[in-house]
Amino acid sequence: MTAQIVTDRIGAAVTRTDTVAMTFTMEREFDAPRERVFAAFASCEAIAKWWGPAGWTTPICDMDFRPGGVWLYAMRAPAGTLGPNGEDPWDAWGKATYREIVAPERLVWLDQFAGPDGAANTDMPEMIARLEFIDLDGRTRLVDTTTYTSVKDLETTLAMGMAEGSAQSFDKLERYLATAAA
Repeated sequence: MTAQIVTDRIGAAVTRTDTVAMTFTMEREFDAPRERVFAAFASCEAIAKWWGPAGWTTPICDMDFRPGGVWLYAMRAPAGTLGPNGEDPWDAWGKATYREIVAPERLVWLDQFAGPDGAANTDMPEMIARLEFIDLDGRTRLVDTTTYTSVKDLETTLAMGMAEGSAQSFDKLERYLATAAA
């Protein structure tokens, strides 16, 4: 990556990649109050309805939503998508360890690739996710900033399609919020 800061638009989201700060930020506004947007991140029942890129589902979710608690999940690829070992469909496992929960303003977690047993995959990048839910008089601006330990780790996740996948997940969140009970 040659530029220090790159700003882009992916669908309805604005992204900013900063190789000096080693951060990737995605901002998007939702037509829902911030309490409802925050709640969409706070339970497996909600997560199962929108988390993951287009075509992916989140059939496995175990969440202890408190500081120090762990959220372990698996996203399942669409049928016909071959995984890294040729499996079809395949699961991508993730683990979040909550560091800070300030409802309905902020979530901070350690984000790791993991296995089904919850053990972190130390061959993959580890990051800190910070989500800020900004009240806009009944609408919400979500600012999702991910901080990496190295530029290489940032580049690795971008090369995996993380930006596009996150934008698609936010598209699914928008649809979920439109149908979720107020």
